[in-house]
Amino acid sequence: MTEENAMIKLELAQAAAWEAIYKTQENIDRLSKNLEAANKRSGKFDRKFGELWELMVVPNIKEKFNELGFHFDSVARNLEFDKPNTNGRTLAEVDILLENGDFAIVVEVKDSFKKKYLTEHLDRMKKLKTLPRFANKKLYGAIAAGFIRGESKQQAFEHGFYVVNRPDYMNVQIEPFPKGCKPRAW
Repeated sequence: MTEENAMIKLELAQAAAWEAIYKTQENIDRLSKNLEAANKRSGKFDRKFGELWELMVVPNIKEKFNELGFHFDSVARNLEFDKPNTNGRTLAEVDILLENGDFAIVVEVKDSFKKKYLTEHLDRMKKLKTLPRFANKKLYGAIAAGFIRGESKQQAFEHGFYVVNRPDYMNVQIEPFPKGCKPRAW
């Protein structure tokens, strides 16, 4: 009987172990769904925060660049430029575009600016310059962010981008280029 009792105990232990495994998997699945939902909410928050930064930058940006001698006529937000002859495939998205007959400035807006965004903006500038709309204009780039680390700011300047920030007061400020750096026209 002891061997039979041992087998019964073993079978009961195995059944309990499998039950625990199933419950653990159910908990993991539930946790995974909750995490996925939280990530979706977080992504929406990030986009809303980015939109907030755009809304804070737009009201004064034309005035600030015009003080530098550009004389922009228009400011537009959230533009998509399609690849020519590709049935509407997006070539580039632009957060803010300032434009007149001779110049255009493409402003990339982020809450916190990182090196990967600089690379993306360089690529965007090259793509936009291929479009007929910008073919005969000097096309400049700008980075606007609530927070730009010193190293990222320096890299932006080195690539010829204007750096727009928001000091403590409710206005934008275009930072002067440091010695050895100048705006780049594409």
